[in-house]
Amino acid sequence: RYLETEADQEEERQRPTDDLDLCSPACIEDVRAPETHERGQPSTTVAPASSEPAEKGPSLAEVAETEEPTAWTSLQWQDDFTGAGHEPLKGKQFNDMIMAKASAGEILDLLDVSLLEFSVVNAVTALHRIAKAEDGHRWRKDPRIHYLNRRITAMFTSSKKDEMDKKETGRRVPGEDWVYYIDTRSLCNAAWAFAHLGLKHDAMMDIVSEETCRKIFDCSAQQLAMCAWSFAKMSRRDLQLMQSLADEAVQRLAEFSPQHIMNTVWACAKLNFLHVRLLVAIADAALPLLEDFTPQHLSITAWGLATLGFRHLPLMDGIAKEVLINLRAFKAQNIANTAWAYSTLGIYQRDLFDKLADFSTPRLRHFSPQNLSNLVWSYSNMRLRHEGLFQAVAKETCARIDEFDPKALAMLTSSFASMRVRHEVLFEAVRCAAETRLDSFQARDLESLAVAFATAQIRADSLFEAIVRRSRTMLADFNSLDLANLALALRTKASWEDPDTATADLLSDIARHAIPQLRAGNAPSQALVDFAWSFRALPLANLQDFWTAWSSEVLRKMSRHDLRHLVALEALSPAPTRAAVGQQLGRVTHAMDSPPHD
Repeated sequence: RYLETEADQEEERQRPTDDLDLCSPACIEDVRAPETHERGQPSTTVAPASSEPAEKGPSLAEVAETEEPTAWTSLQWQDDFTGAGHEPLKGKQFNDMIMAKASAGEILDLLDVSLLEFSVVNAVTALHRIAKAEDGHRWRKDPRIHYLNRRITAMFTSSKKDEMDKKETGRRVPGEDWVYYIDTRSLCNAAWAFAHLGLKHDAMMDIVSEETCRKIFDCSAQQLAMCAWSFAKMSRRDLQLMQSLADEAVQRLAEFSPQHIMNTVWACAKLNFLHVRLLVAIADAALPLLEDFTPQHLSITAWGLATLGFRHLPLMDGIAKEVLINLRAFKAQNIANTAWAYSTLGIYQRDLFDKLADFSTPRLRHFSPQNLSNLVWSYSNMRLRHEGLFQAVAKETCARIDEFDPKALAMLTSSFASMRVRHEVLFEAVRCAAETRLDSFQARDLESLAVAFATAQIRADSLFEAIVRRSRTMLADFNSLDLANLALALRTKASWEDPDTATADLLSDIARHAIPQLRAGNAPSQALVDFAWSFRALPLANLQDFWTAWSSEVLRKMSRHDLRHLVALEALSPAPTRAAVGQQLGRVTHAMDSPPHD
């Protein structure tokens, strides 16, 4: 999957799917996923602060390229919390002043004068408005924001000392200590502002989590979704908080809007938080609301459920119908996410896939490289060969080959190879691009590229030589499945020409690096099969240790999965699946019957 996630390539230009921004209106367009790097996974990001999405603000990458505001360095404030305070009514005046400011810079100017008089509501409002301002990201490193965060943390901490929840904005009793009442709105707004600005402050987030759990019954539906989104955006996997939010959300889903549903599903997916009771309740609540879902709501909800592996057919059927009705309103990111979701869940919707392909083909220039890769992977994974789409993607890829990063390039090439679409021009363009940038390829990318060219039987001697050289320096980074796939690619290439010395040496190194992983029990069954097919007929010396480790792992797996039961299952399988089960069982037994160790 190629994600990790929708957190961020498309975000560099127009905040992508992975980045749902609830504070700005086009909240979700980022697919750079989960990044559990299995082939095909898109990425996604979601962000809340209002119940409706808002226009995407500048990405962090764009902000980095703009001129940084002049740093405010004459920090003269006393670093204590023992000032005279103010009357409660003055807090409303400060809030009105903050809300009247048009930019983050103006709010920071107000802090220069009045920060020590701010109540907790004033301080959180200031931080929240800075995050929502168009120039907020440009000021995120200003020392006044750092100081404001410290003040808020101290306020949150002091609130925990007060056993009586009294809504006061000034001193509670005479003395040196300030005591504040922190409501759920302040907690959620602070978390959202930190997530939106990309700030880090573990102490504050720990307090926000603890206080939110304690006051969970006071949270509104929007605050529940916003808090979940904020922690997911910051990649903070707080299980206690997520459990509390999920349990409360199950009871309150009747209050959830499509936006809240989307943000909650996205947050669960981003944090890999599988709460079945919540997802079932969300699916039931979403079904009658699907007509009110925007393309963004539909695609991100589907993406989140697919990322979690949650297959709710009634909801997915309903989403498919709404997609077909509103297809003309779908953007490239929405299309790629939708196709990826149905493919990942293995839900065969032929009409949906045909319409998505027909609609996308003349609009591929609007697709990012990652969107193109995810789209083609989706059809390849479902074994759907849409000739027009594949040819159009190949043409678009050749024209923009320099825009593809290694993961997108490897995934797209693998998709074409697995569908036996032997597009010579595309493979030549990929070869040239890969050879010039091979040092930037990770282990999985190298393996995918090698497998793709070997499967398609495209002669690319210079590329394979480069892959062999590069792979030998990074075999320690390969997991067992990567090693097996790379060995299989080299063995496939050797089937139509004799392996050279460098290739033979690499295969020996692969076998040597596989031994510890086999002994540790880290090799899945597919890796065992691929290892057997790769090494069984090659004239390689010194493989006795490898075959010993391989045989031990096979026997260990067989002891847990009795082959007699597998044979019985083949006999009992219905006719449409019996051939596939028998074929796979035959491959395993055939691969096991002739290794040199025997």
